[in-house]
Amino acid sequence: MKGAHCPERWAFIRLAPQAGFGSVPVEQLRSKDAAFAFCTECSCKVDYTSGSTTAVKKHMQRFHMEALLKAKQAKEEAKALKANRQLENCYNMVPATSKRQAVAVTSDQQDYSNGLAAKWVAQSMRPLTIVEDPAYSSGYDS
Repeated sequence: MKGAHCPERWAFIRLAPQAGFGSVPVEQLRSKDAAFAFCTECSCKVDYTSGSTTAVKKHMQRFHMEALLKAKQAKEEAKALKANRQLENCYNMVPATSKRQAVAVTSDQQDYSNGLAAKWVAQSMRPLTIVEDPAYSSGYDS
């Protein structure tokens, strides 16, 4: 059904028009013009009133649960695939990081940098063993 909120419920269900709407083109028919719903899978009539899809929902859950489960699984897989594709696109847009080039620094710059690092360790209450970490010490001369 076009524009249905839960299209998986309408996989086998078709709305049959009321007696006076037989000559109206299908594209112009609305749900309020339906006399009843018809299941094409099991060829049975399903009660239907405009705006209330409870009978259709119950019929699908009772007789065609496997179709609902397949539709739900396909929907979840499509959602996961879309999320994965978006993640890959975001990842591909990030420029590749190259190895940083070492820059020569003067002893004054090194002393200033060491002072800032010491201040950071002291003020943020970090353990002194942090300066022994290889990643940390790669930026500073001991």
